[in-house]
Parts: sequence; structure tokens; C-alpha cells
Amino acid sequence: MSASAIWDAMDPVLEAPGRRADRGSGGADAPGEGSADRIGAPPPEAGDRLVGRLRRGAGLGGLLWVALLTRILDGGGQNGDVARLLLLAVLVLLPLGLALLAEAGGAEAIRFANPALGLVLPAAGWLVAASLLRPTGLGSGMLAAPWLGVAAWVLGAALWRSPARGWLEWRRGSGGPRVGGSGRPRLGGSGLAALLEIARLTALLFWLVGAAWLLASRLDLHLGYGPLIARLTAAHFHVAGFAATLLAWRMGLERVGGRRPAERGASVAVGLALLAVPLGMPLVAGGIMLGGRSGPARILELAGSGLLTIGLLALALQQALGIASRFDRPGASWLMRGSSASLVVSMPLAFAYAMRLPGLDIPRMLAWHARLNVLGFALCGLLAWTLEARASRPSTGRLPGSAAGHRAGARASDRKP
Repeated sequence: MSASAIWDAMDPVLEAPGRRADRGSGGADAPGEGSADRIGAPPPEAGDRLVGRLRRGAGLGGLLWVALLTRILDGGGQNGDVARLLLLAVLVLLPLGLALLAEAGGAEAIRFANPALGLVLPAAGWLVAASLLRPTGLGSGMLAAPWLGVAAWVLGAALWRSPARGWLEWRRGSGGPRVGGSGRPRLGGSGLAALLEIARLTALLFWLVGAAWLLASRLDLHLGYGPLIARLTAAHFHVAGFAATLLAWRMGLERVGGRRPAERGASVAVGLALLAVPLGMPLVAGGIMLGGRSGPARILELAGSGLLTIGLLALALQQALGIASRFDRPGASWLMRGSSASLVVSMPLAFAYAMRLPGLDIPRMLAWHARLNVLGFALCGLLAWTLEARASRPSTGRLPGSAAGHRAGARASDRKP
């Protein structure tokens, strides 16, 4: 069976729900409706094609990951264990996360909804898999380089079209993109909305940093930290960086989009997660890079680890109590609860390791903390949102909680039967 035949066979399962809905119901926004804040945004159909391709890429990537479980990756041993978890992030977590980003916020949230990304990203991921099957060196680095290129492309495009850029141009008086009656670009209607935009861009930045460390490790450039630390840093920025920040973003989007006055107490936990996760990751990395044994470096690492632990536990609480109970699909609810339960175990372990408590070393952290974070927290959380999207997406072709979904839903409710 050819690759194109496999791709088409997976279409009914992993195709973007909005694409199916729009084909039969014409659910896309009518010209001129709800498009006042889409400065240079691509048409909704581009985002739907991108979502479908990314999800099919994640499905094929998952099959490849299972097929490679019996192969020796990156020389085996601890390096091989890290390589398997990192490869799962590359082949499955990144495509699922970007699909969620495109679908939950619509074309105006992803801003780089070029359907070509749905083909380029899986191809770059498969090249990373080929790189991990080879010894480190120039050849292995050349195979991993496209992954860094795709990450830079996505982040650059997102920054170029970000409302934050328009706001800065407005402040400088340069006549940048203007939105709304006052001519002032919108970063959002609340502090949480501004945090959402920051979290979205930070997640993509963490992916870029992780891709750079991945390339360095494949080129056998450890920057003085040793080969295992270089690989662990790449994995951390893909999972604790990109995936965790993106899941915090999606939870915050749900709260901003569908919040009622009685639920405003949850905004504290949501804001804490949106602040602590993006701030905690660079603090931990900075402490480790500075030595992390004593003095300011140790304080920096402890502060970052504590902040990250608090933020992710707040995320776990909101996922389990505020999000999972609202899901329509029981499978999605249980996956979300499993994601939260994984954090309850893995993050105290991370803080205990930062405290240098006895009995916790890298092999034990790989066996428990790393696997719980990748397989439990990140994978289960992204799968939960993906399953729920297919169950609860309305005929508007936009998820509940998204800006486009609320505008389209409001228009639909205003129509007389």
C-alpha cells in the first residue's frame, strides 16, 4: 500500500471535524462576518486542511514510534530511553499540539495556517527518527536540521502576525495593523486574554529551543554539559516547555471563552498556570546551565522548579475538576483525569530532585518523572482535547471556547427558525 493510500485511509478518522462540517453545512463565516480582527489571516478552509493533515501526521507518527520501540535509538542505554520519549514528542505531541492550536482558536489564533505545514512537519519529524537511528555526527545533524527550520518558520510567522506585534507598532505610531473602532490593536479583552497570547508564543519559542538542543545533540555538540544533559534538555523543552504551555493555553482559552461570573474564582488558578509554566521552564534551564549546585544558580533552579510545580499542579486541578467534567465523551474525560493524575505524581518528584533529596537520580527520574510527563500528562492531555473536539464541535466548524466559535454561535442563535 502506498503512502498516499494510507494517508487517504486515515482521513475519515483524523480529518478535521470542521472540514467535514463545512463541506455539508457551509459552516464557514460568511464574507465580512466576524472578520474585522483578522488582519491578514488565512481563510478558515486553510486552517481546517492544516488540522486534518497534522492529525493524520500524528497518527502515522504514532505508528512509526511503535514500530521503532524494538530498535536501538541513539546508541541505547539512557540515551536511548531519552530518545524514545523525545521521538514521541516529535512525531505525535507536536502535530497534535499544533492541530489543537489551529482548531481551538481558528485561523485568527494560529496565524500561520498554511496547509503546507501539515506536510512539512511530519516529514521533518520522520527525518528526526532517521537521525536517532544513526550515530551522532554531521550526517545525523543534517537529518535533524529541518526540524529546527520548521520550528523557526512557525514561530517567525506567528510573531509576524501576532496581535502583540500590532500593539507594539501602534504604540510606536508606525501605522501598524489596527483593529476595532478606536484603531487600537486588540491583545484581548482581559488580562487572561493577554496571558493567552503570551503563552501561545512562548510554547512555540520553547519548541524552537528544544529543536536547537536536539540539533546540537545530533551534531555531538554538548556545550559543556555532557551528551545526556543535552538530550534531556531537548526533551524538556518539547514536553515541559511546548506541550505543558500549550495545554495551559487551551485550558485558559476555555475559561476566557465560556466563563460565567460564578466561575471567576477559577481564573486565579488559570492565570497562575499561564504565568508559572512559561516562567518556570527558563528559570530551571538557567539554573542548570549556571551549575545548579550552590549559590545563585541553585536558588534559580529551585525557584524555577517550584514555580513550574505550582503552575502545573494548578493546571492539573483545573483539568480534573473544571474541564474533564464538561467533556461530552467519557474517554476524553478519563484521559484528562489521567493527565492530571500524572502531574500529581511527577511534579513533586521534580521538585524533590531539585532539592537534591537522596534516592533520586537520573535513572529513577527517567523511569518515573519523564515517562509520566510524556505518556501520562502530555499525551493523554492532548488526546483528550482532540477526542472532545470531534464530539463537541458545532456546525460552525469552530470549537466551543474559541473566539471564532463564540462569534459564529452568537450569529446562529440570533437567526430566527
